[in-house]
Amino acid sequence: MSKQLLTFPRPMRSILATTAAVGLAVGLWSSDVAAQEVNQWERYKGDCEFVLKAPDRYPLNSIQECVMLWEQYKDVAPLSPDERSIFARGPSWLFIYGDKNQKFIAQNALNRLDKPKALVFDPEIGWRDPNLGQSLEDFIEPGGKYLEELDPIHTRKYSRRTMTRANRANTAGYRFYKDKRYLAAIEKFRESLDIYPWHVKAKFNLACNLAIVGDADGALRHLQELRAWEGLEAREAFERARFDKDFERLHDDKRFRRLVGLVRLQILDGTSGGGTEQVNRIYATFRKRLMPISQFGVDRHIRSRPFIYYREGYEAQAEMARLIVANIRTAKKKITWDSPFDLIVVWGDPTAAEKAEVSGPLVQGEPQEEDALSAEDLAGKAEEAKGKAEESSEKLTEETAPPGEGE
Repeated sequence: MSKQLLTFPRPMRSILATTAAVGLAVGLWSSDVAAQEVNQWERYKGDCEFVLKAPDRYPLNSIQECVMLWEQYKDVAPLSPDERSIFARGPSWLFIYGDKNQKFIAQNALNRLDKPKALVFDPEIGWRDPNLGQSLEDFIEPGGKYLEELDPIHTRKYSRRTMTRANRANTAGYRFYKDKRYLAAIEKFRESLDIYPWHVKAKFNLACNLAIVGDADGALRHLQELRAWEGLEAREAFERARFDKDFERLHDDKRFRRLVGLVRLQILDGTSGGGTEQVNRIYATFRKRLMPISQFGVDRHIRSRPFIYYREGYEAQAEMARLIVANIRTAKKKITWDSPFDLIVVWGDPTAAEKAEVSGPLVQGEPQEEDALSAEDLAGKAEEAKGKAEESSEKLTEETAPPGEGE
């Protein structure tokens, strides 16, 4: 069969050419708009992708801010089902622990991700997506390790010769670090990264030494880059930044605290040493969650039940702590005094309180009397209490006494 060329009259060719040109212009305009939307998200997201992936490590106001930015700028159409489940963690956490307004914001975000049901978080296991019919067993490997999604920035492998040179430079830097020659160490770690830009140990070591010499901006920049690298080694190195002593100078820096999800946590035994087994269990569970404990000791007060004190904005972490404590009598209270901690977990037990002659809530340091008092006795008690309050401000009720290590 011979091929014939299909032709159109000249006017028709002009119309088709014009139509094609318009279509091309519309297509280019649409792609420009889409690119602009992507650029807007990239411009404003900051570390929101990490906040949404691990919301249990951040205060609610940070999660709300990121969910609102997500709703305003992020196009969710290209996301895979797995990515939708990962990013639904932030809205789910906000929906479960937020107020009425935050729940409304979170539900809209979940609906846009095709997640009508909020994801469930278990402190022992991890995240479960009821929209996919997942059970807790889906999150455990045969060896018992928790499955975690890694941030997909692919690193490249270099030749063995190049790696050997990079390792030598890193080792030399570590020797300078041990000798407290931090500036010389920094130069060697940078040399290692110049040779092999994806050297995890050199990257982490460089951030450590920059923090030690007071270069907070440099340390934070390298930590932020390390967090985005793929691979278990990079992930573990970044997680270690939360409790590595070399970063202690940055613990008061809000940028560092938000970057690594640092929560200043204090765990106390409010049974005068009688709750060692339970306190050790709570301690081990927090460590399993890779949450460093800033202080661990015995409370100066005897507690008849567990208490969780939390700073404003850490309501979600307080709820996670309540699940870890796993005691139905646990009370949650806001930190209303000047405290260096964001979260304080105090173990209490009625048996220990009874042995200490604390059978109920304390009033001015004495057991509360249950018998009715006459008006004269009541007036006398009030005057007596007033005098004691003026003599000492340390005698508080079990419900209001701030926790702290005993002397």
